[in-house]
Amino acid sequence: MLQVKSSPGPGNAPPPEYAEFLHCPNKRFFDDERIREEIQSETDRLTGTNKGISDRPIRLKITSPHVLCVVSPIFLCRFRDG
Repeated sequence: MLQVKSSPGPGNAPPPEYAEFLHCPNKRFFDDERIREEIQSETDRLTGTNKGISDRPIRLKITSPHVLCVVSPIFLCRFRDG
């Protein structure tokens, strides 16, 4: 499940862009690579290292001043060699 939230900055300061996962309360991710790694780690934790499919959603909230507010189910696919 993906939630995208628009967040204006305080005063003239630009607000930070970050992502939060429901399974990591009070932890913000500021780097796209760390977000991708967390999605992979949580998928492996839920499904094992060679399945990649689960009926349990990973809930991700992205906060940025450059987006419209949206809530949407998303389907991420991951392909492995071999």
